[in-house]
Amino acid sequence: MSLADEWGTQTAVDKRRAVTAFNRVTHLLRLNSQAIELMNKLLSFSQEQDWTGFSRPIVWPDNLRLVSECSFELSALRRNFRKLAEAGLISFKDSPKGQRFGKRDQNGKIVLASSFGIDLSPLGLKTPELEDLFERDKQRAVQHRELSRKFTISRRLIASIIETASEHHIAGPWDRCARDLQAIVQRRRPSAPLHELAELSDALETLLERVKTAYAAASETFSHGDSDVDNAEEEPSRVSEMTPMGPTSGTFIQSTVQKTDSSLYTKRRSALAEQQFPSDIGFADENGSEKEPLRRPDPKQPEKLAAKPVDPKTLLLLCPQFKEWVVSDKVPTWADIINTVETVMRGHLLIADSTWNAATLALGREQAAVAVALIFEKHEAGLIQSPGAYLNGIITKAKNGQLALSKSLFHWNKAKGGNRPEGPAAWN
Repeated sequence: MSLADEWGTQTAVDKRRAVTAFNRVTHLLRLNSQAIELMNKLLSFSQEQDWTGFSRPIVWPDNLRLVSECSFELSALRRNFRKLAEAGLISFKDSPKGQRFGKRDQNGKIVLASSFGIDLSPLGLKTPELEDLFERDKQRAVQHRELSRKFTISRRLIASIIETASEHHIAGPWDRCARDLQAIVQRRRPSAPLHELAELSDALETLLERVKTAYAAASETFSHGDSDVDNAEEEPSRVSEMTPMGPTSGTFIQSTVQKTDSSLYTKRRSALAEQQFPSDIGFADENGSEKEPLRRPDPKQPEKLAAKPVDPKTLLLLCPQFKEWVVSDKVPTWADIINTVETVMRGHLLIADSTWNAATLALGREQAAVAVALIFEKHEAGLIQSPGAYLNGIITKAKNGQLALSKSLFHWNKAKGGNRPEGPAAWN
């Protein structure tokens, strides 16, 4: 018994379902464009009512008509008929004389005993299988995209860390890691199957852990080497060699009292006020005449206008992906966060030095680091394509007095469905 003989009320499918299933998996069936065109042409000759279990989807166009309506010759027509039959999509119901013809009754139903031609019921019987094939292929495509995205992210992070470490002469196995990275990338083929891409992605993950461990070990060495402030002041050349950003950065030199831009500004403003407005203003002079108290002009606000800052703990709670790159043997501090931004994140996000310097001038180093952490989170979520341009927009908002980084952080956390941090820092 042939496959077409299994057609009946229990196995029948409607025409639209069969047509959709076929056209979704043509690439999986390895059919060429001519075979696809021929199959769709044959389907166009059938009617919806032919696909009920009480009828049969048989069509009977002759070869001359098919050649005139298709884009290929008679020899190609015969060849593609054979391909469709081998794929199990059609069968032939020939008349005794090998001719195609058919008849319908007064209701338009095909009279099977008087109809001979090309039977499309094998496609209908194969439709559930084609639908399952399509769903499995769709799942593979989703997994392939996820693995490709994971592969790309890991590759970029590894390259960024290696480049930064090499640029700042941080000791580590960077040359070997770079060679291993290149070897893995070269093994990836454009049409690599899913299992091969998964293997390469796992290899990149292993390499990424090696690079992160080496980077963490180097940073820990810097932290221990710079913990003694007195020794650091006595041996500035040694500190300069150990600091990745050079002698002008001071990222890893931590004092017990951190000087912020706001505290320095307050001290300078107080000193200036003492010079311009002595303490005896408003008292009588030597002759007994009263002096008219001078009105103090309102102090000018600094050109940069940053939002209320969040503390390091809150920032890392709101930016969990950024937190993974902050290296510290104790509770992370602003120095650790700024160091991560300057040595890793700027290279990964391709933020230019000029843009970063402008951000530190407009926001201060701590708030600039907060901005980059937020940008990194959104970039990893696929919401930001140009981190440098986004940071420039933040700088513009800060200069116009429209920036509220803490609100942006909490809105971002809320959008992700995160929990609001507890404690006073949560309400900055």
